[in-house]
Amino acid sequence: DFSRIKEESDRIRIMRKCLDLTSSGWLSPIESEQIFVAAGDRVAFELWEMLQQEKWNLPKTSYEKIRNAVVKNMASADPEKAIRTLVATVPTKSRHSLLAIVYKKMHEDAPGSCVAKVEALLPEMDEPTGQQLIEIVARTALESKDLMLAKQWMERLTNPWKRKDLGEAYASAVERQNDELKKGIKDSDASDIDPF
Repeated sequence: DFSRIKEESDRIRIMRKCLDLTSSGWLSPIESEQIFVAAGDRVAFELWEMLQQEKWNLPKTSYEKIRNAVVKNMASADPEKAIRTLVATVPTKSRHSLLAIVYKKMHEDAPGSCVAKVEALLPEMDEPTGQQLIEIVARTALESKDLMLAKQWMERLTNPWKRKDLGEAYASAVERQNDELKKGIKDSDASDIDPF
């Protein structure tokens, strides 16, 4: 139970030992991931630095599971700082999935303010990173069936293939929503009929 470990240096020491045990095969990737998730957000940024600075002899899946758990904890601690940290430390081509983890956590924790937070960060970002964030907001809006928001953010994409891909997903979502509405109307009409 990490809540009993008050000193941040102790938490980091334990996590370093966890990485050592994982790289030597004593802990499975799933066990490591669970430990990193349980570590919480108190030292998430320090753990990110540790993961970036040292070359851990970890299987790729282990590293990815641990890295993703740390990124999610960073997003819980300070989502804007998490985005800035990822932009500063991860190459553009490798950061999309990590930014998506942060945004989805933001959306889960504070759906009413996550879009405004990303909007405020966009002026700080280079064009490729800004486009990644725009795509992530649009895709998450589609997944959560917020079609108006999805359309607004899709229109901001400059890549024609991504716009086409999201446009097709948007059209499918609109069609599904219309079908659901029609079905709901039919079901309510059928329930209004009095059998007697």
